Amino acid sequence: MSVARRSLRAAGTLLSALCVGWVIYRFVESGLLQRVAHSSHAQAIGWHLVAAIPTYAIGVLALAAAWWFVQASVSRLRPSFRDTVLCYAVTQFGKYLPGNVAQYVGRHVMLKRWGVSHAALVFCAIAEAGLLVAAALLWGASLINQLLPALSSIGVWCAVPLVVLGSGCAFAAVQRQAPRWMGQLAPFAPRWLIPAIFLYLLFFALMAMTLILVATPFEAIQGGYGLLAAVAALSWAAGYLVIGAPAGLGVREAVFIMLLKGHLPEAEVLLLVAGFRMATFGGDLLAFLSGLPFMARLRKAAVAGTTRPG
Repeated sequence: MSVARRSLRAAGTLLSALCVGWVIYRFVESGLLQRVAHSSHAQAIGWHLVAAIPTYAIGVLALAAAWWFVQASVSRLRPSFRDTVLCYAVTQFGKYLPGNVAQYVGRHVMLKRWGVSHAALVFCAIAEAGLLVAAALLWGASLINQLLPALSSIGVWCAVPLVVLGSGCAFAAVQRQAPRWMGQLAPFAPRWLIPAIFLYLLFFALMAMTLILVATPFEAIQGGYGLLAAVAALSWAAGYLVIGAPAGLGVREAVFIMLLKGHLPEAEVLLLVAGFRMATFGGDLLAFLSGLPFMARLRKAAVAGTTRPG
């Protein structure tokens, strides 16, 4: 049995390495690396990426922490905060694989082995998606009319909190009326969602800082840091909402270019979007690698079915 288990671990490690290699190959093939390397800003961008990559990696850890709080709002059993963050950091890299669902599948499989119910994990995935999009809209509200002319900044800032609050109240009401259907869940405890919401907002603040660090070598951008924060959030949301695009690849870049049109020369916009993609990919990879050494212990915990209250 131990031989089979070691073989499975080796296969998992090999698969992880192949996935990373495949993603890097796609980045090279798409020309992102060449575009940055042949730019007159190449050296400056390189140094700023050194700071931008760990900044975004911290953002990934903020997402991981938010997942634990969302999970705590409905799950009867849950792994420790540390194990959940490590699990999230490793599985989140799956978003770069075709289909853009491997991160949820990996997280679901591992956390289910720890005793978290299917119902709780489905709730977490839906709640994370909704709260992330809501946070992105709040950050990008100043530019929302460029994507959806019918909407205004004030309308988004007023409507999004009301929709989030209404959704929480509706879920609590449904849970009370259908206890059998939601028997796998603990009574909904919305207080746990408050720190999660702030962590999602923090994630987009760190994403904005990542973009600002990459953009520093360029000429002054009309609109300043507020513009960059909105562009980062809305382009991310567009890529996230398009199902099947690995990490929003292509979609995010198209929206990014459209929103920055007129604020920066086109050649520099293309270079900036390439540098930003490299920074976010590097941050995801750094978070993945930081959790990888702990995977053997996490698998052992999953096999043992340990569920320690957070």
